[in-house]
Amino acid sequence: MPQMKKIIVILFALMISGCFTIPTYASTSPTITRLAGPDRYATAQAIAKQGWTQADYAVLAYGENFPDALSAVVLAKKYSAPILLTSGDNLPSITKQTLTDLQVKNVLIIGGTGVIPVSIETELQSMGITPTRIAGQDRYETSIKIAQLISSPSQLIVTTGEDYPDALSIAPIAGVKQIPIILVPKDFLPEVVKSYISSLNINKTYVIGDSSIIGDTVCNQFPNPERIVGTDKYERNIAINKEFESSFNSGSICIATGEGFADALTGAAYAAELAEPIILVQNTPASDTENYYQKRLTNVNNVYLFGGTGVIPDALIQGLNGSTQNDSPSSKQILSANQIAQLLQPAIVYIEVFDSAGNELGTASGVIASSDGKVFTNYHVIDGASSAKVTLFDGRVLDVTNISGYDSKYDAVVLKVNAKDLQPAKFSFSSTAQIGDKIYTLGNPFGLNDTISDGLISTINRVVDGETFIQISAPISPGSSGGALINEQGEVIGITTAGLTDGQNLNFAIPYENFNTIQDQTLNVPIGSTVNQQPAPISTSLANPISLNVAQTVVVNDSVRLT
Repeated sequence: MPQMKKIIVILFALMISGCFTIPTYASTSPTITRLAGPDRYATAQAIAKQGWTQADYAVLAYGENFPDALSAVVLAKKYSAPILLTSGDNLPSITKQTLTDLQVKNVLIIGGTGVIPVSIETELQSMGITPTRIAGQDRYETSIKIAQLISSPSQLIVTTGEDYPDALSIAPIAGVKQIPIILVPKDFLPEVVKSYISSLNINKTYVIGDSSIIGDTVCNQFPNPERIVGTDKYERNIAINKEFESSFNSGSICIATGEGFADALTGAAYAAELAEPIILVQNTPASDTENYYQKRLTNVNNVYLFGGTGVIPDALIQGLNGSTQNDSPSSKQILSANQIAQLLQPAIVYIEVFDSAGNELGTASGVIASSDGKVFTNYHVIDGASSAKVTLFDGRVLDVTNISGYDSKYDAVVLKVNAKDLQPAKFSFSSTAQIGDKIYTLGNPFGLNDTISDGLISTINRVVDGETFIQISAPISPGSSGGALINEQGEVIGITTAGLTDGQNLNFAIPYENFNTIQDQTLNVPIGSTVNQQPAPISTSLANPISLNVAQTVVVNDSVRLT
């Protein structure tokens, strides 16, 4: 690797784009995002970071058992809070870091000191966070304590307190509608629950499960009960989602295993934030689950998987996706170069950057990431600039209003323009690619519009100066930074950033994963106000916007870089 660094000349680039009507095959499969870590605490962090860039509140639940936390999603939604997990006498370091990163000011602790000790409260206070404990003598009273924080509900949800799937299946819609989830045993109603019911004016109660789960003597003590039933937890999960289908959004699918509570608990808080249902799966999904998933899949843009491949195997998702959308490209359908060009051209933009005096510093490309004006490009494109303009494929020129998210360590930035009708690209994680896969790049090196090239993936994890790149053989030239690296399904898996002057088949792109982690940030800071994180991105130059001068190189810190 040191020898390779000495011979590498990183050649940076920038691009253009345009826009015309795309063919019907542009409807590709949704972007699948796996939110996972090596354990449930890290998975909770991944979900929180995906769903929130800042949160005044967080809900803290015990990570080793489910009873107290089953009703907590409603509270999390009320305060727009992620659910994080803890265990033992101290906060897990990853949970502590998440609280810091999200700038949390208040933590709602769910459960008594027997599961989350006082030492956790003390630790939170030392971080400048205000803890509030919500707890009862048992799981049933804890669910009532949570319910009492929901203002004047007119409906209730009743689930068993002896298992977790039913409560977590209905948790997203309970959060959206702010309906308390009341936990009960099968054959008797605790006095604390009776007292709570009598204090309200309830017009409907949803009881989850048949009489083998919640007996009639319990069910009938609730006002106007309506059962939602199924032969098992997976069938009840789908029955719940169908019952409230009209109240959900239709942009995403959220999936968690039905064989463990932790990922579904923390994921349900994010599903509630999205106003989407959560689908519980097992290794061989039932036909009801498959049918419901595939029906929703026709309209969604994103599929979120809560948990690693050990609980939601890739093969499971591939199986669910395998029989859908026969008339449009699936994740396995191969598009021609012409189809890919037509599909992606509307999503590629031309970027011009300027100094404080209005002098043009250089040009670059970007990839439209959302219909409302988010654009991905390399951080080095705007580093040192004071303003920027974006030219769309249809000729419109828009000012960059702000930077909504960035990470200079990974050379990634999300620009924002004022627009509501843009055509975004479809994205996919580069981890789905393999060595030898055919790829395309699209941009405008030297200002030449709509330049497409093809090649192969050499590796998806080439490390240069501590940064991980996708190494490709497709040629890229000055003027290609911020352009699209595209797989054969027409999905953008990376953003092109650098090439070698001494080798046409040694070129690099930033993995889409680096942009996925920042695309939902809402920093909204002006160009010129960002702070470089260390190490600085390896890409440091813009292509000359006027001439075709050959780049010169110098050796800096044992690496050859463009000047």
